[in-house]
Amino acid sequence: MELNTMGKRVREARRNAGLGQGQLGQMLNTSQSAISLYESGQRGMGFAMVDALCRATGHPLEYFLGTKETYHTVARQSQAGRLVSLVETDPEVVAELWDYVQYLRWRRDRQALGATG
Repeated sequence: MELNTMGKRVREARRNAGLGQGQLGQMLNTSQSAISLYESGQRGMGFAMVDALCRATGHPLEYFLGTKETYHTVARQSQAGRLVSLVETDPEVVAELWDYVQYLRWRRDRQALGATG
């Protein structure tokens, strides 16, 4: 979804909830200026922030994201972003993740053989 559209929805939801930017910022553990940037479409929101926004304003996730497909896309991007951050901050995680992926593939293949044999 376009940031300007998302920003308009954030502003509308905040106003409908009777909240000022500062109040919403406190509820979301962020600043008033961050709320202003979200509303003006100058900053995107992560999945966790959108989720908190839903709880703070009482609006469903689809109101902010548009469709369920958009929800799943944002969730995947959020998960990928967390993985990238983790890898960037702890390079040893790459080897551990690779080992885990290999284990999951082995387990999946083993289960497939058990189901067919």
